Amino acid sequence: MSSRIFANYIMEAGGIESKNVLDMGCGTGLIGLSALTKKAHCRAIDINPEAVKSANENFKLNGFDSVAEVSNLFGNLAGTVKFDIIYFNPPYYNYEPRNDYERAFGGGKDYKVIREFLEQSKNRLNENGYICLITSSDMGIDVMLSILDEYKLGYNILHTHKRFFETFYIIKAFFENT
Repeated sequence: MSSRIFANYIMEAGGIESKNVLDMGCGTGLIGLSALTKKAHCRAIDINPEAVKSANENFKLNGFDSVAEVSNLFGNLAGTVKFDIIYFNPPYYNYEPRNDYERAFGGGKDYKVIREFLEQSKNRLNENGYICLITSSDMGIDVMLSILDEYKLGYNILHTHKRFFETFYIIKAFFENT
């Protein structure tokens, strides 16, 4: 559900044409496909090899030559690669995943994946670059905003999508000096 909401937001928001974009934790590639459709230059990565395979199939089926790669966060990307926008639908449940499937949801104790992502992101953004995240009321917007504060990021809530039992928040986060 959250990926579809995020993808729809990207399709409607615009302003990413010709931008260098990263789809972090790409899963099936839906976010990357949305960015590519909006004429952004997109790379996609995921820790799960099956997700990468699925994303690559979806890119090809939709006529894009972009390629998803296996990587644990930024680990397999060249050290100098930077982006204008990093889209991330992070695993926002506070538990240790037991398998690749659960890695899409379980972000580790105390949201370890989100914290490692934020630590590594600062050196991966171009000047004026930013992170665009989606989170759920299941995590608690206050928890996500507290983590962003902890890492000294500025942020704006760009979009709120309410469902019967859950609310999703799309957040633009940026390092104050970028």
